[in-house]
Amino acid sequence: MKKCVIASDSFKGTLSSKEIADLFESEFKKSFPHAQLEKVVLGDGGENTLEVFANNFPNGQYHHLEVTGPNFQKVNAKYFTYDDNAVIELAEASGLGLATEHNPMKTTTFGVGELIFDAYLHSFRHFYIALGGSSTTDGGCGLLSALGIRFINRLGEDFIPTGGTLSDIVEIDDSDLTVKDAHFTILSDVQNPMYGEKGAAKVFARQKGANDEEIELLDQNLKYLSSLFKKDISNIPGTGAAGATSAGMLAYLDAEIVSGIDTILDIINFDSIIKDADYVFTGEGKLDSQSFDGKLISGVLKHTKGIPTICVCGKVDNNIPKEQFYAIYPTSNGEEDFATIKKNAKENYRKTIIKVFDCLSKTNTQ
Repeated sequence: MKKCVIASDSFKGTLSSKEIADLFESEFKKSFPHAQLEKVVLGDGGENTLEVFANNFPNGQYHHLEVTGPNFQKVNAKYFTYDDNAVIELAEASGLGLATEHNPMKTTTFGVGELIFDAYLHSFRHFYIALGGSSTTDGGCGLLSALGIRFINRLGEDFIPTGGTLSDIVEIDDSDLTVKDAHFTILSDVQNPMYGEKGAAKVFARQKGANDEEIELLDQNLKYLSSLFKKDISNIPGTGAAGATSAGMLAYLDAEIVSGIDTILDIINFDSIIKDADYVFTGEGKLDSQSFDGKLISGVLKHTKGIPTICVCGKVDNNIPKEQFYAIYPTSNGEEDFATIKKNAKENYRKTIIKVFDCLSKTNTQ
């Protein structure tokens, strides 16, 4: 073997993409001391996107500031910049893990707008917005409020709408929008519409803490909000991402929704990295049907056709197109509880790749 590439997703809740790459490297050097290894830290545009960009653009920098959290409390957040680009991760300011109360009726994306505005004040005009891990269903109204758009109620008062108060809006005034000369690239693998049976509320709000009655109300509120937007974007695929944050951005900002993993692979010039590779390794916590529908693994496979691609993953569903891989190696037998999986994640990954390298060594010496 002359060259190998490790380009794995994180194992959610256990190992980050960087931790996996480092574990892989430590064992690879022992098994193939004279071979070249390229480590690629990856994500599909959701949580951990900042880390992905920071690892691939070491000349960039983090910016730290205090912003408004999902429950209107103060939280410490950061964003990343490189060249002329600013990378904003919604979860930094409005993530589910930051919420003091899990209820999308009450949570806001205002802090995300504060991150954007700070980067804008530092003269950045192109933004990558990663939408994973949201605690909100406010249609992006909080974010837009932080950028100068006014939401006006029946008393003629400005207010910051949340999911539960979208129906109080009677007018949206974007005349004071502060970022009119900025362009936003929304990184998302979500294809859901803004509202409806497959919309933001009915598909995602329960995991954010909403009950049945609240889910119905949130869906109605998002439909009402859509009727107030200055352009109809409700049926555009992806407008349901992050509690329909993408919908508000498409309606009032110069924004586009793109595949997170496809865009990231293009940005880092993945094709040049895997050129002349003998093997490419990828993986994620659970390999299932969703892995092949816009997720990281599907993006990697688009680029590795003709190159033996090995998947090391936490668990494997049976009903997947296994023929797309050279080999698949699970690190877990699928029967452990999550606490056990998390405790043993590093050692199980290490043992698995040692077994893989042993097989490859035998193959390459035959």
